[in-house]
Amino acid sequence: MSANRLLDRVVGVPAGDPQDINGAGLDGAWQSMKLVRETTVLINLGALANAMNLTLQQATDVSGTDAKALSFTEVAVSSADNAQVDTIVAVAADSHAVADDDDGKLILVSIKSEDLDKDNDFDCIRARLSDPGGVNFVSMSYLSQQARYLGSAVDHPDTLVD
Repeated sequence: MSANRLLDRVVGVPAGDPQDINGAGLDGAWQSMKLVRETTVLINLGALANAMNLTLQQATDVSGTDAKALSFTEVAVSSADNAQVDTIVAVAADSHAVADDDDGKLILVSIKSEDLDKDNDFDCIRARLSDPGGVNFVSMSYLSQQARYLGSAVDHPDTLVD
């Protein structure tokens, strides 16, 4: 296996199965950043009836202990259905507004391990989508890369455990 292949350098984790999030929103799975340097959150938007908000959280373990907001300043958004991600959008107030006409778009958020409150032992993250109050079909995944402390680039750490 070649360490130059993307498949050898990333760990993919389904964070939220494709579903209608009406009435509950979507809380992505907690993921440990202890063994990786960066995680990209991928949110696939299906048919959307209402707007919703994207936020990030950090915690001290994968059960969500001491969860608090995680600041982020930008997201990447595809410009149209099935188009490449080519628009970087600034984020204000630690939340990204997803419009009800963003159907079919892909949203990416990059989180680096140094973005977390390491001084207070925060090393886990998750993404959240608020309850849209209407039928919204979405899914969420995490792609982690740059494994730390491991013998080779093809070692894939389990990021769902501490």
